[in-house]
Amino acid sequence: MKKYFLFFLTSIICLAANAQDTDEGLKRISGIVFNNSVPLPNVTVKVVDGEEEVITDSKGRYDILTKVGDIISFDYPGMDQVKKEVRESTFTLNATLKMTVQELDNVTVTKEKKTKRTQEELFQDYETDPGIIKTSFGILDKETSGVAMQVVDGSQLSMASGDIVNAISNQFSGITVKGNDGFSGSTGAEIFMRGGGSIENATPAVFEVDGNLFTTPPLFLDIGSIKRIAKLSGLAATSRYGSVAQGGIFIINTISGTVTGKGGGKPVDRALAKNNDYKGGALNQAQIRKNWPEYLKTLYASKNFEEAKSNYESNAGKYANAAHYFVDAYAYFSTKWPGEKFQKTILEANKTKIENNPVWLKAFAYLLQSDSDSKGAVEMYKKVFLKRSNYAQSYRDLANSYVEANEIQKAANLYARYNKLLKDEFLQVEEEGAHPIIDREFNSFLVNNGSSFMSKADMNLAKSEVVDAGIRLVFEWNDEQANFELQFVNPEKKFFRWSPPYDEQMMSQNGEAPKSNIVEYFIDDTLPGDWQVNMKYRGNESGAPTYVKVTAYFNYGEKNERKKVEVFRLALKDVNQKLFELNGSNLAVYK
Repeated sequence: MKKYFLFFLTSIICLAANAQDTDEGLKRISGIVFNNSVPLPNVTVKVVDGEEEVITDSKGRYDILTKVGDIISFDYPGMDQVKKEVRESTFTLNATLKMTVQELDNVTVTKEKKTKRTQEELFQDYETDPGIIKTSFGILDKETSGVAMQVVDGSQLSMASGDIVNAISNQFSGITVKGNDGFSGSTGAEIFMRGGGSIENATPAVFEVDGNLFTTPPLFLDIGSIKRIAKLSGLAATSRYGSVAQGGIFIINTISGTVTGKGGGKPVDRALAKNNDYKGGALNQAQIRKNWPEYLKTLYASKNFEEAKSNYESNAGKYANAAHYFVDAYAYFSTKWPGEKFQKTILEANKTKIENNPVWLKAFAYLLQSDSDSKGAVEMYKKVFLKRSNYAQSYRDLANSYVEANEIQKAANLYARYNKLLKDEFLQVEEEGAHPIIDREFNSFLVNNGSSFMSKADMNLAKSEVVDAGIRLVFEWNDEQANFELQFVNPEKKFFRWSPPYDEQMMSQNGEAPKSNIVEYFIDDTLPGDWQVNMKYRGNESGAPTYVKVTAYFNYGEKNERKKVEVFRLALKDVNQKLFELNGSNLAVYK
């Protein structure tokens, strides 16, 4: 969470008046250091002629204790030093560092503008351009991909390294290896990137080898078989691979992954042809309906509203204790007969059956949001919040619903409360759960609503952190104990899979369900065309259906951003089913 914005916000709403340092005459200054509009880590921020000195974190942020009249210096090797004075009105000091340039007589330096190549052109240039890496989500060019990426050619790896862990640690900066005792090789070793989660909850990096994902180092690789390795961290990793890559990802292309044809023939790509070619087979919604319970088949076979109402009422007594019956009925009437408003009658009549159960409160909240009933969704999320005030996602869900209902002040209060609870350690940062999403959405909240209480400089700073990422997909599910697998099929019919980061064995060991039921993905223009999203449902502890809400944001981070909400019912187990198809402008649900 961005401390410099939250200080400003909480001072307005009087929720963090005690957050300032108490020593008389001292004040805490915070900010971000940039280079070419990109946050710069490891900058030395120092009070000139003083003892206070700090280093910027992985996002270029710092905070330091100063007093009025102090001069703050910003230093980074190879860049010009910047100095700024602390004044009475100063609470935020941002700095931009520039590379040190030594002018040479009679020499003119020009930089050739890089042209963004197509996927086919990148594929053709792969053998000769060491800045190109192949991934499950398309081919990336270090120079034009728009993400921070370090690429090392296989020829730079030393055979004396012994294994992939040592080879990586010898070539890549900003990493730490843990669990390598020097006697048993790198078995059990983990690689951590700078900024890979919080200090207390660091997350190890994961690995993609020729399109296959590994959560532990691929020690089976021979160093001589490696063609190229790329390092992605932060949003560059999570936007493509999700929270599994929260600690960053090393993408490894092997020599056998790409073979150039004889006689100048077209290269044959083998890197992504290993067990992730999509061959179809996912069931469409018409096929799923054949496995529906009889009450749903009867409802959807109704010829008119009166018949549908009669069919609903005839089964209401039979399923009086099954909350999912009323969720299913609400979904049916809201889509088939929205003008009758009968879905509202269903909800009102059954509120007492769900008001103490967060699982069903969330299911109805999803449907209310898909109906654009923001006020109704707020009421549902309020009740969830009262039941789960120790869940970070409860703050996120309620704050979002307040924004949708145009209750901006309440949303601001909730964001500030969340931040203060984190600071006071009443809540823990969930780096693999809701926190990174809350952080991103809070920044968006500031950009869209902060003009009334933020300075122009802080507004510009907030805008600089907005991710312009094309399509943003947010998946939420009402039951934390649901088990499923998401499958993303790219335009080249290669797929990538993701499952919630827990399993039945872990559940049985600690007896505690995860506190987050949300994940986000970004799809940019790296691989243009139609994407398909499938899901394989494996069930939950209760045996009732699980409801998944998908929010698709198009032109995310831009002025013309728009969103679409869809809710899916999951009940049929262990089969791959089609959810939707999307491209840069639309999301089409399979009917």
